[in-house]
This record gives sequence, structure tokens and C-alpha cells, in this order.
Amino acid sequence: MSVRLPAALSVVCAAFVLPPPLQQPTFRASVEVVRVDVLATSRGVPIEGLTAADFELLDNGVPQVIDAVFAESEALDV
Repeated sequence: MSVRLPAALSVVCAAFVLPPPLQQPTFRASVEVVRVDVLATSRGVPIEGLTAADFELLDNGVPQVIDAVFAESEALDV
């Protein structure tokens, strides 16, 4: 019995000392809406009245659908 006991103890101790193998977590995300800020000007003057049909948006060369265009003014401090 004295031969088996140390062997069993070494296996049990190794199980508690060695860290578990690392597992890479998996992350997934999806996006429904992306906002793209655009300033369209002609000779420095903003162009008004543009619609989605006036723009082309590509993502890695793939055309994307533009659902809406909103004309907004935002304050900017430079």
C-alpha cells in the first residue's frame, strides 16, 4: 500500500495545482442601424434638399441601402 498512496496523492495534487486549459470566448454582435455623418457642399455652401437617392454608400465595395437622410445642424467648436 505504501507504493500506491504516494502515486495517488501526486495525481490528486497535480489536478489542483495546474490551471485549467484556456478557452477563447466567443463574442457576437449585430448592428441594425449605422449613422453616417456627411457634409455635402458646393463652393463651400451646404447643399439642401438631398434625398437618399442622391447618395451611394459602399461597405467593402458592397452597396448598402440608405433608409433615410436627415438634414441637421449641430454646433461645432473648433
